Amino acid sequence: MAVPAHKDSLYLISDVVHGIEWTSHPVSSPLRRLVRQLSPKGSDSDSPPALSVHPLMFAGNGDVVYYEAVRRDDRRRSYLTAEQFDRIVAVAVHLLENDPGYAASNAQGKRWDFPVFGKRVRAFCVGGGHDKDLAHAPELAIYKSDVELAEAMKRNKSAARVLSPRFAPSQTPAPLLHRVTPKRDVMAEARAAYDLARACYDDDEGTWMAIDAELTRGKPKGITEIGWTTSRASGPQQEPVHFVIEDVTPHSSHPVTFMFGQSRVVSLSYALDEVRAVVAEALRRGPLFVLCHDDRLEAEYLRDLHNVLPASRGAREDGLEPGSVLWFDTQYLFAGLTGTRSPENMRIGLPDLLTTLKVPFCAEGWHNAGNDAKARALVHTRPPSLADAVRRYEVDP
Repeated sequence: MAVPAHKDSLYLISDVVHGIEWTSHPVSSPLRRLVRQLSPKGSDSDSPPALSVHPLMFAGNGDVVYYEAVRRDDRRRSYLTAEQFDRIVAVAVHLLENDPGYAASNAQGKRWDFPVFGKRVRAFCVGGGHDKDLAHAPELAIYKSDVELAEAMKRNKSAARVLSPRFAPSQTPAPLLHRVTPKRDVMAEARAAYDLARACYDDDEGTWMAIDAELTRGKPKGITEIGWTTSRASGPQQEPVHFVIEDVTPHSSHPVTFMFGQSRVVSLSYALDEVRAVVAEALRRGPLFVLCHDDRLEAEYLRDLHNVLPASRGAREDGLEPGSVLWFDTQYLFAGLTGTRSPENMRIGLPDLLTTLKVPFCAEGWHNAGNDAKARALVHTRPPSLADAVRRYEVDP
């Protein structure tokens, strides 16, 4: 089977695990020694080694081809790590390109002598009488970098030991291999969110709306407070608005004092209508940027349940439409700015966020919806602006 030449490429093709049982291929015996030598279980173990693959390789055009494929019983397994792969490739290159035999010692100090393979090494070994011989020619996969190869090996490991539909139990879904999904790169998402927020702020278009909602402690959950403030990048910040919901106040803890004005006790329907009116006015003027800290609560109650905050929409590669809506989470903005505190598993609280960025704020007003909305607005608006906070952080972290 011919392999196309690709400059600066490493070829890796998925193969068969032979374990203890090996085929009668002429290179099986020395390769078995090599595999057992490199196995963490050691060469004297009777159980299948952890590195249980049959690495038939060849060198040509400056490339090394390593393959695994599918056994005749349709099993597909993979145990190879990147380090083990590197060691086998290094040995194989020596065996294929040098006349002398190769000798190496295992962990117990015993030496293994490997013959020169020469013409006995074939590009691919397909067929054979044993169940573990290859059923058909494997497919070629080309990886341009060691990073791509490492990711492919991770996916192979996750999909290891999966039976085909012909051999799998009837209750086992066939497309298990396709269920392996790549892990989210949350920090990359955070950096992208921060870059987008900076671009939107610098463009000086649209309205920023920092908003917070507080809930009852018991169940069923109900909204006890809503607070928000709005601003434009180059304009003054609106004074924060703070509503205490009369319908559920008896069931909630005593609200923290609002520090930026007078709280109003209103019905939930009135408060929601006020939020809708602010959103409608903002969208008439241009894009709306919704700013929250850990936006799951606001998304669940104000966007999904009561439909007063619109979902993100209208963003294009070449810019924003007039009625566009973008949501920003200050946890992601902080992670994107500092490269720390992943929103996935190391979330930062709003007080710590402002303290780290040296944004002054009173420590006594947290968990009041109006105060928290004001604090969220301080992350990006003037004064101090996000740009000011960034300069302060970058100069004096």
